[in-house]
Amino acid sequence: MQQLNNNTTDFDDDGVSSSFPPAALPESSLFEIAFRNRWWILACTVSALVLGSVYLFFATPIFTVTSRVYVEQKLPEFDGIENNAVMAGSKNYLYTQVELFRSTPVLSSVLMNPNIKGMKIFFEVDNPLEFLKASLNVSVGKKDDIINVCFDSAYPETAVQLVNAVVDSYITFQSNQKKGSTSQVLRILQNEKVKREAELTDKFTAMSAFMQENIVAASGDDVSAIMIDLNKLQLRLTDLDQSGLTDKHPAVIAVEINIEKLKKQNELNARYAILQADYERIRARCDELDDSIKKESIKEDAGALNISIIEVASMPDKPSKPQKARVLAMALVLGLMLGGGVALLRDTMDQKIHSTDEISAILDIPVLGSVPSMPPNETVSARGQKIWLESDSFSAEVYRTIRTAIFFGAPSDTTQTILVTSPDMGEGKSTLVSNLAIAMAQADQKTLILDADLRKHNQHNIFQVSNEVGLTSVVAGKTPLDQAIQSTDVDGLDLLVTGPVVQNPAEILNSAQFSQLLKDLSARYERIIIDSPPVIPVTDAHILTGLCDITLLVLRVESSTRKAARQARQTLLSVGANLLGVVANDVSKRSSGYGYAYGDVYGNREPVKKDLAKKNLRVERA
Repeated sequence: MQQLNNNTTDFDDDGVSSSFPPAALPESSLFEIAFRNRWWILACTVSALVLGSVYLFFATPIFTVTSRVYVEQKLPEFDGIENNAVMAGSKNYLYTQVELFRSTPVLSSVLMNPNIKGMKIFFEVDNPLEFLKASLNVSVGKKDDIINVCFDSAYPETAVQLVNAVVDSYITFQSNQKKGSTSQVLRILQNEKVKREAELTDKFTAMSAFMQENIVAASGDDVSAIMIDLNKLQLRLTDLDQSGLTDKHPAVIAVEINIEKLKKQNELNARYAILQADYERIRARCDELDDSIKKESIKEDAGALNISIIEVASMPDKPSKPQKARVLAMALVLGLMLGGGVALLRDTMDQKIHSTDEISAILDIPVLGSVPSMPPNETVSARGQKIWLESDSFSAEVYRTIRTAIFFGAPSDTTQTILVTSPDMGEGKSTLVSNLAIAMAQADQKTLILDADLRKHNQHNIFQVSNEVGLTSVVAGKTPLDQAIQSTDVDGLDLLVTGPVVQNPAEILNSAQFSQLLKDLSARYERIIIDSPPVIPVTDAHILTGLCDITLLVLRVESSTRKAARQARQTLLSVGANLLGVVANDVSKRSSGYGYAYGDVYGNREPVKKDLAKKNLRVERA
């Protein structure tokens, strides 16, 4: 490729600009992704809210019936003082009561009632007991010790009866359970006491009869005195033996008689002590049984539950489910999350170009200018002559900036023919061609617009001229060149439209007649701006780029894709195009960055508009 001058961009053998090193593809922020996909996010959010509303409309209202029960364990009496103030045990006791509410004995007792089992709640239920266990919600209050018995149902009347029946069954179960276990223990103890009391009576009778028949020591002191007297008599008998008295001596006989009496008395005392010990042992056992009976009686009293129904189950005022605010809030959150997910997915799969920075990073080609978005209600003619009709607008200033970039990159002495093309249709190349040509004409360069888009021509609509004769007429030899060229109201700017539609556009552009036509036009004009068909759909641009000095590629932001842009660049370079740069078209404020802020100061004055109605473009004829 050739080097135009010191100010032009150098191209290597592959046709890639060496003055612009590859740049990393800019990453979009989450806000930018959300803004680009705002309609998808809005659609997902609205859809979720609509689905939530539909669910609320068709959902069966569910009522929650609740009964509140306070279970207090009664404490025993001590010293005649009753203490029922505090519940014995820890929080686990209440959790045990919760499980008892859902236990099989309590719920089975409820279901034994035919009126309960025949309720609508149990229609089409194979196992009512398991269904009731799973559906009944019993819990302890977070800030109190009150047990809440709840049941959710679409039939509030039957649910009220069911909850009250469960509470009644629980109270009955607790009463029977406590009474049964304690009474059995008391019965055993009382039977044992009767036996021991009878035995005690027998021992007392035997002891009394023994005392009546025999004289016994009444106390321990009497027994001790007998032993002392016995010891003295034994010493006395010893002394008599030592004095030489015989056993027949009256004194010795008297001492021996007294010793025998005391020994007999001592034996009677020992037998009495045995009887007395048996009596005391049995009496102590009877006392133990009395204590046990008293304790069990205390336990029976202490184990009794004081159950108070704080709130009886009653008809609720409104359904508890579905909760409209919660459902709509969840739908809103899910909609936003779904919309965000769709936005991220679309951004990941999105191949559209969103900014000029992306163009530079993807194509590694300089961006000559960024044409701002134009009002959608503007006519084709107003868009195509923006720089002339609104010369003080920011758009006009941008076209002048592109003209300046071309002047520096492609001076007129070496570059006359400028091809303007795009990857696909609708990129805005025809609008760029007309405005760029007007800008060059305003710079005192004799300029011609050559509409070579023989498939979808548009320049005659922009300048509101006839398309009866033009390029195809000249190449076919039907019309002289001077008669086909039309002048415009812009000084120094002429126009050669496409002319009649032909069946073989590519053959005409590739013909020797067309090449000679370009040479003839180059001799007349300093700049020739050629409006070319898009690169990808047809081969016309491939032919034209080889005949032109430089090529400009037009990309529409938020419309052109990265794949198409790369393919167009590669295709142009492969056929030897001198690709000067890219023009970004339809750039919004959020995508333009610096350009709009600059234009707000220097380019956005009130435009001076010219009246198109007074323009009557004429045809120059030789």
